[in-house]
Amino acid sequence: MGVKVQVESKIRQNKLFFEKYIEVTPDIEQIIREHVSAKAEGGKYKEEGRAAVIWWNVQETGDERK
Repeated sequence: MGVKVQVESKIRQNKLFFEKYIEVTPDIEQIIREHVSAKAEGGKYKEEGRAAVIWWNVQETGDERK
């Protein structure tokens, strides 16, 4: 299961991510564009991912109780 996003949107997302760590030059932007475009189908990029949420109860002791 995955989420499909527009190719241009995914390119912008990737650029914003990499800009935190490096200067995104025109050459790097082209690499991003080629990567996203190669994995896109019908103008959409499918983002795969998995997530989990774990809930637990912590027993309160001592002065922590209110």
